[in-house]
Amino acid sequence: MTKSKKDMIMKKLFFLLVTILILSPVYSDSAVVGDINGDGRIDTSEAIFALQVAAGLYPGVQTSCLLNGKGSWSAGTAYIECDVVSYEDITGGDTYFYVALTSHSSLTSPDINTADWSQLTLKGEKGDTGNNGLNCWDLNANGACDIATEDLDSNNVCDTADCQAASHEIEICETFYNLDVTFPQFCQDFCSNQSPPDYCTEKIVFVTSSTYNGNLNGLSGADGRCQSLAQIANLTGTFKAWLSSGGSSAKDRLTHNTGPYVLPDGTVVAKHWDDLTDGTLKANINVTEASSPAGSSNSVWTYTTTSGSAIGGGTNCSNWTATGNVFSTKDGRTGTLTSSSSGWTEAGYSDCRNDSHLYCFEQ
Repeated sequence: MTKSKKDMIMKKLFFLLVTILILSPVYSDSAVVGDINGDGRIDTSEAIFALQVAAGLYPGVQTSCLLNGKGSWSAGTAYIECDVVSYEDITGGDTYFYVALTSHSSLTSPDINTADWSQLTLKGEKGDTGNNGLNCWDLNANGACDIATEDLDSNNVCDTADCQAASHEIEICETFYNLDVTFPQFCQDFCSNQSPPDYCTEKIVFVTSSTYNGNLNGLSGADGRCQSLAQIANLTGTFKAWLSSGGSSAKDRLTHNTGPYVLPDGTVVAKHWDDLTDGTLKANINVTEASSPAGSSNSVWTYTTTSGSAIGGGTNCSNWTATGNVFSTKDGRTGTLTSSSSGWTEAGYSDCRNDSHLYCFEQ
């Protein structure tokens, strides 16, 4: 990569970071979005860290890392790569933040266990007062209103309303989910004051705690099972099964959310529908409606490709109405909840007499 190209990329990343910081809301506890150490401001180390993650340069952390805040470090707790914990130095009383470099559980504190943890930041000194900064509508950072490109609501004025335009909102929300620095609530808080809000509305997805044979009473019967379990778990909204039949594909039955899909425990599965159906997931769909791990069975009825289309070939337990018998065994196409690649929905076959889970998506 040439130096000029690298400089251009870093300038763009810097502008995206500034945009996020300018538009970031203040939480009720006065913490600022991006303020990892919770001291009420964005310190230099935090800003640099955000840029390093954006550029894929942070040492020891995978470039696709989606950081997850896990609160205070606890000895012996199982952590996975990209988890973030706080740890108070017993001698000095300072609070440090660490990111997990590996999946592990250890009795050794993060400040000592450098093989599994890397320090993110420590409370810094108060910086000098700077300039007012960029306006959120100033997309090219030239300090002027460029009507053609920055008047996003076409009223011949560059103002805060242009920060709320749909195209800009998607950019901000998706940028944040790429740089998730322990503040998954950012997108909701940002969009709660913007219009339209759909670009950041989370939809819950879970795998059923119960398993069923291939006779689901059709697609409507599968949807009913999802809805029933969701209601028992006090999940609001309408839920449908990620399931296709010979005459109907999942992509035609389910709404295409423009915001993220998350597990009941808050883990991001996909940033939006297009991300959900691009062949890989950000996390396995292995959490039930009750936020618990699924049971011993890993098989999930799907008959659906990664794009949401019906697989074809008739391996759908007679459109999910039959279990077969010993003389005429019918098969159904399945996915596996242990996969985040194509296998999550295209893993193989199962005898329709066997029991498998369902994936359930909020609409």
